[in-house]
Amino acid sequence: MSNEKLNIRIFDIDENDHSVPAEVLINILKHLQQSVFLVAMDAENSNFAERARPNIDIRKKYALKCNIPVSGSYALPLTLGDVSGDLFAQEKVSTVAQNLELSIEAIASGDVEGFNKIFHSCDYRNKFAESIKNLLPKAGQKWKVGFARISSQPKPEVILSATIHKHIQEMIRPVESEVVPQAVNGYLHAMDFAHKSITILHPVSQKGLECFYDESLEIELVEHRRELVQVTGTVVLGINDEIKEIVNVESIEAIDLSDFVIESIPFNDGMLKLKSPLVLKPILNDSKQLLCIEYENLGIDVFAFTREKLLEELQEQLAALWIEYAMEDDSKLTTSARELKRQLLLAFEEVKK
Repeated sequence: MSNEKLNIRIFDIDENDHSVPAEVLINILKHLQQSVFLVAMDAENSNFAERARPNIDIRKKYALKCNIPVSGSYALPLTLGDVSGDLFAQEKVSTVAQNLELSIEAIASGDVEGFNKIFHSCDYRNKFAESIKNLLPKAGQKWKVGFARISSQPKPEVILSATIHKHIQEMIRPVESEVVPQAVNGYLHAMDFAHKSITILHPVSQKGLECFYDESLEIELVEHRRELVQVTGTVVLGINDEIKEIVNVESIEAIDLSDFVIESIPFNDGMLKLKSPLVLKPILNDSKQLLCIEYENLGIDVFAFTREKLLEELQEQLAALWIEYAMEDDSKLTTSARELKRQLLLAFEEVKK
């Protein structure tokens, strides 16, 4: 009997360095292992609990083990499973490996229907999607993760990048949902584990805002105590439309102000490609609720509540600027507009499919 073989590859962190920050690697392995456990518990029809914690048997049978890294950006071979002590372990581990592969493929391609068919339980399905979301780079980050299952009939490597966040939101929350979750930033002020609630302090009003969360988020709560956090969930409004509380909390994350590294943006049937990567630093506005990016040389001035939405706004504005200035005749532009056109043409080139 043999274990299943997987491979992950982390690349585009530094083209000239076959290494990866320890924090990035640990985070990827942690959530990949959690994803394996979720697929395994669903495949074995384990009863779903809020914490979705695997029992000892699941942990032993479906453990990931790291092998010696090989060349290729940063490539790490993995083995999945312990097939000893169970007559049917080989078949079970192979099923889980296959379902893991199919699930990651579905998320990467945005195949909601195919993704839903893999899982028996919608609870395990949603937890799996959240776990994959947690191992992805944040919106605007350059690096990517390649995933492959090594088999007799290997498939192309699945590439997981920051663009996958949008697919995951669609998989967790149906498009036709009437309730649109909202992101609210605040300082984590108090935690009540007994009642599964936290209080965040609004940075401007200094008023406490109660949030009711799922028990599975408690680890994130402890990790981000005393930080400025972003809570995403269903907002309940008071009499004067002020935010009263947040229920059905989907995520609690530390505010990420790391650089956006832009190499290209979608445009028509192709893309606008940067001649050299554009590095943009997001900042928070005075209310601490909006992420903002301003870059005067290219006429960029965008803001949004989340990193994902900020990236969308940035791409849309750059595309609009290209049409309005770079593609316009000089005779129709003012002196300052012609300078902006010049900067855009220096920075970008249009690439068609």
